[in-house]
Amino acid sequence: MELYPVFISIYVLLVILVLTLENQKSRFYPFFKAIPALMCAFLLLWSLSTLNGKIQTHLYIIPVALVFGACGDFLLARMTDIRYGLIAFLAGHCIYSFIFISAATGLSLYSLSIAIPVLIYCLFFFRKLPSQNRSLRFPVLIYVTILTCMIITATNLSMVSGNYLFISGGLLFLCSDALLAWDMMVQRVRNSILLTLPLYYSAQLLLTSAIIETVIA
Repeated sequence: MELYPVFISIYVLLVILVLTLENQKSRFYPFFKAIPALMCAFLLLWSLSTLNGKIQTHLYIIPVALVFGACGDFLLARMTDIRYGLIAFLAGHCIYSFIFISAATGLSLYSLSIAIPVLIYCLFFFRKLPSQNRSLRFPVLIYVTILTCMIITATNLSMVSGNYLFISGGLLFLCSDALLAWDMMVQRVRNSILLTLPLYYSAQLLLTSAIIETVIA
């Protein structure tokens, strides 16, 4: 794909710009934070447009997952109530899960085992959750459940297709969200943004690449 090296270069530069704007507390940060996910959506649409022959209709909802991700990025950066951002990300993960399970045949027990460390972290997280944030337990629990389903289906698709970008992207999503949740709701982590954003943007890019190579190709 001739476009891909150029895309990667622009994507990396944009991530650096987003980190710089966040460090400077720029009012433009929420808007630029959403652009990398929209770039991935564009790359998917471009990949779909290059296909010859009839395209399966359900593939067109894949870019929508990234649009929801972009909305979640903007809402988390712009609003104090994180539930709005969670809803947007939740919708995106539901679409990912649907696409991944549709592209695979069967569900391996190995992929289900990925839920074990997630469960351990959740138990520890909810135990440490301060009383003033206890009202967020139910929304977070729903989000974690859907995120876990996405990671399980991504892991399963990796096992079926042999493309380990799926599980890599899913695990990076998990690490990013786990650190972000701890920083926002339990205890501030110094310079956490320098970890969460690169992990998150890498996850989006890896999943986008995996979808292009395995599901769309």
